Amino acid sequence: MSTQPIAYYVIPVGKVVAFAAATVATFKAEYGLALAAGVHEPWAVAIPIASTVYGTIALATGKKADHLSAIVLMVICQVLAALVEAHIIQPSWWLVIVVACVPITILARVQSLRAPERVEGETKVQPKRKRRSAAQLLAEAQNLLNANPALSQTNLAELLDVSPRRLRVVLNGK
Repeated sequence: MSTQPIAYYVIPVGKVVAFAAATVATFKAEYGLALAAGVHEPWAVAIPIASTVYGTIALATGKKADHLSAIVLMVICQVLAALVEAHIIQPSWWLVIVVACVPITILARVQSLRAPERVEGETKVQPKRKRRSAAQLLAEAQNLLNANPALSQTNLAELLDVSPRRLRVVLNGK
């Protein structure tokens, strides 16, 4: 018999079951909302899929701001779908605009999310890179090159945590 408390087993299983049930429950409403807003049938499926994937990724980041933005977007979709289905609101131009913005909003938000980074058994969110001015970057590059003249541009870009293209532009003074 295991010495682990029952919660050790129940919580992970419960998360999977709740995720599956919530996905099924929200899928129909978001799909119906997309259809009501004029999205054609084969493409309407993308709205609930994108919403679920975005929500899942946002929750995985571990940042409350990401959680909140995903939840707000998903709640708005669910409320609008319920209002349309109950005939409380009629599909109109503003509903079309709101639904049209959903995939674009999701795309923008997903691209801005950062995966948690594992550090010695702990998880922390990767900090955003601070963009340095060209002059700052050039000074740092020159210091590194003075210390190690044989350094390649690729290795220098890695050390400076910038793209090789940006480094080339800074070094060439463009």
